[in-house]
Amino acid sequence: MATLSQQLQTLRPSASDLKRLGWPDWLVNDYLTLLENLILLASSDDNFLIVLDQLQIDLDALTLRVDATEVDIAALDVRVTTNEADILQVTTDLATHVGGTSEHGATGNIVGTNDYCTEVTGGTVLRAAISSNAVVSTATVALPAVGAAPAAYSQAYAQEQSDLINDIRTNHNTAVADLNNAIGVVNDIIAKAKTAKQMSV
Repeated sequence: MATLSQQLQTLRPSASDLKRLGWPDWLVNDYLTLLENLILLASSDDNFLIVLDQLQIDLDALTLRVDATEVDIAALDVRVTTNEADILQVTTDLATHVGGTSEHGATGNIVGTNDYCTEVTGGTVLRAAISSNAVVSTATVALPAVGAAPAAYSQAYAQEQSDLINDIRTNHNTAVADLNNAIGVVNDIIAKAKTAKQMSV
């Protein structure tokens, strides 16, 4: 279909044609000028309609994109709502976990490195410092046993008794020293066990 400007083009005669009809020059010029202006205006209107049609096409495409975006936003709203619920659940679970006293399959309450044991509750202890070994006792009565007493006084027998008594005395003092050493080691172990919180103070 011809546009309006194309239809007006068919109505534009030449100046010579108009003059043969007896039109004066001024009328010919005015008519042709007016017709040219109408053609230009119609051409502008045609371009406007073309632009308007394109705008309508673009608007329809934009409407489709807006509709698709609204669908995507609705889907995103659902995902956000789901995530909010999940975050709330995780927050609740974390608070429950933090506030719990027996987790991860522990028997009884879980403990930290500074939750030391007591006489009634299990817990942590420190490794006790090393203690020296007790001294091996060397106290030994090496002299033979005293024989049967003779019927009459015997200086040799009396001396034998004196030697044995003195040997027993010496070894007794050695045994006492060794015992005191062992007691000292035991007391050192007890003190270090208390320091390591392995024994009540």
